[in-house]
Amino acid sequence: MNDDQIYAKEIRLLYQTGILQGSDAEGNFYPGDRITWAEATAILNRLCQKDARIGA
Repeated sequence: MNDDQIYAKEIRLLYQTGILQGSDAEGNFYPGDRITWAEATAILNRLCQKDARIGA
């Protein structure tokens, strides 16, 4: 993801804190794409429960 893409700073912060993991096997982010209910649920779970975060 390029720094000039929309929400790049915010996505990077959430990735570094283990809340986001990327949209594919390589960990790429596509900020213009919609997310699924399952992805939204996983993100909310990681926000609320620190032990559910990636790398925790």
